[in-house]
Amino acid sequence: MALSWGICLPGGAVQTGRKVRFAIDYKSFPFNPVITSSMRSRYGFVDNRDKKRMSILVNPQLTRRCDFTTKLMTEDPIAEIFFNEFIDSQLVNLPQRNLVTSLISYYVFDESGTDIPLVPNKDDITSATGMDELSNTLKSFGFPILIIGGLYFGRPYLKKLFKKKGKR
Repeated sequence: MALSWGICLPGGAVQTGRKVRFAIDYKSFPFNPVITSSMRSRYGFVDNRDKKRMSILVNPQLTRRCDFTTKLMTEDPIAEIFFNEFIDSQLVNLPQRNLVTSLISYYVFDESGTDIPLVPNKDDITSATGMDELSNTLKSFGFPILIIGGLYFGRPYLKKLFKKKGKR
């Protein structure tokens, strides 16, 4: 089973040269999740309570970048085992498995950030995901681009609006 958030077309380039993490985001949890010792013993386990996210390192040779997107998808069996361990350990507080899965999201990201132009790469293992970095970049660049684009595409309407009414 390939783990990612959403769908990806078959193919894609193998992700090499960077450390890749499989993360579980539990922002919707009404409590702190139960973390077992077997989950903590996984290679590269990090629990960031501030962002309500935990992650482990996965094999970059079994991870690929989807075509035409910045999304990563992993086929590493360790990610699926970690995901199932997380869900099973939460059944202590939440009685139904589908209730646990509705409160979490999971995704794959690399430690260096993304390859999106104008988005800075971060070397912190708890850095923002690609979508967080993209939204932060758009917040800083988005308003001027929106104004310039609106003026460019709105030229014909602005000409009609400010056209002098005189003799024909």
